[in-house]
Amino acid sequence: MLLLTLSTFKFTGGIEKFNRCLLKAVQEVYPNKDIAAWALYDTEADKRYVSSARFRGFQEQKIKFVLAALWEARKHETIFIGHINLSILIVLLRFLYPKKQLILMAHGIEVWEQQKGLKAKALQQVSSIWAVSNFTKKQLCAANHIALDKVVVFPNTIDPYLVADIESPINWDLLAPYQLYPHQTIILTLTRLQHEEQYKGYDKIIAALPSLLSQYPNLKYVIAGKYDADEKQRVLDLIAYYQVGYHVELLGYVADEVVQHLYKAATVFAMPSSGEVVENVFLEAISMGLPVIAGNADGSVDALDQGRLGVLVDPHAVDTIAAAIHSQLEKGKGSIIDQQALQTKVYTQFGFDAYKQRLHNLLGS
Repeated sequence: MLLLTLSTFKFTGGIEKFNRCLLKAVQEVYPNKDIAAWALYDTEADKRYVSSARFRGFQEQKIKFVLAALWEARKHETIFIGHINLSILIVLLRFLYPKKQLILMAHGIEVWEQQKGLKAKALQQVSSIWAVSNFTKKQLCAANHIALDKVVVFPNTIDPYLVADIESPINWDLLAPYQLYPHQTIILTLTRLQHEEQYKGYDKIIAALPSLLSQYPNLKYVIAGKYDADEKQRVLDLIAYYQVGYHVELLGYVADEVVQHLYKAATVFAMPSSGEVVENVFLEAISMGLPVIAGNADGSVDALDQGRLGVLVDPHAVDTIAAAIHSQLEKGKGSIIDQQALQTKVYTQFGFDAYKQRLHNLLGS
């Protein structure tokens, strides 16, 4: 098996997390198969997920990557293509190897609209498409006239190396540099902030804050994740407009260790997106026993198992979002037993063992 991706280890986004988990799962499900993983933008691998012998990073050398992948493909019957932006590879692979199994991974917004040129041709030429959510499957098929039976749903999983430790205490010393303290009631959003992706709902939460502050004067809304300059300015303008500067912390990138304690410190995780894929952060938050509020109009519905793992709201209705947050703050995070019960539910549905079983069911022996 050959896995071809844009990036698996260089970046830290949801697609990279998906690629890492898929790579590890393929090796564990098929330990005796010849497996190789190549990434266009990467330099080296995280050896927890794959050995150096099986991984090759091409450091953005596009022509070398394409030519080498075409040559390597002769040794593999099943080839995973990690993103539609590798459509040139799909077209060339199908021309050179008409009988090989080509599987395209579809993550979300990149395939929701009608594709043109090589991308349109690639969608027709792959053997199958694995979409991370039912929403992405429906959008992809409708926009590109793809038969529904060509697309299967293969959702994200919880990273097997995530330490979902509910019982240990919060390290407030680790959070103090971010102006976060025990007396505060914390709403958390963890996502990348990009100006061209203004659909993740943190702007709606900022707009909802004034209606929540009368009952929760120590409320703190924490937005953690990398941001570009334009989106940071847009968020700062919103904060100023609603006069909630004291109640919002825009953290930027934070290390994994800090993220773990943000999950512990928060009362609710909220990201009412209207154009998102099945975000790993929803699964991670729930695995930490943290109640989740998400949008009801995108792949978030799958991540929350149709509302059985959290609360789904209209992502465009600020009043509805405010009411959902208020309700969850009233309930609180629940006891350790409540949090462990939530954790058990999400691992049963989206844990790494369940993920590996789905992989085996799709590929067979």
